[in-house]
Amino acid sequence: MKAENELKDQINDERAYITLEGDDGSKHECEILDVFEFNDKEYVILIKLEENSEEADNENSRLVIMRLIRKGNESTFQTIEDDDEFEAVMEHIEAFAKASEEEELGL
Repeated sequence: MKAENELKDQINDERAYITLEGDDGSKHECEILDVFEFNDKEYVILIKLEENSEEADNENSRLVIMRLIRKGNESTFQTIEDDDEFEAVMEHIEAFAKASEEEELGL
């Protein structure tokens, strides 16, 4: 997908950041780590850039996976509400990470 590749190129060329706003109105600055397609939908992996907090010490609490919705030139990040969808996406990410690690190790 051309738009996905353009966003990936932007991420690879320079760091891409967004600000997420929580339900409670809190704002979190995040760096976009990756954009990928799975089951005909786009997803994004973000990491919260928390400084001076307990979250900064726990990488798992800093990672955020969201659905990416594109309409024209606009991109919207949407929370994955469905538990089955979220679990399937996590399994996909874990399998990809494991395969990448094995490839790096030459296995």
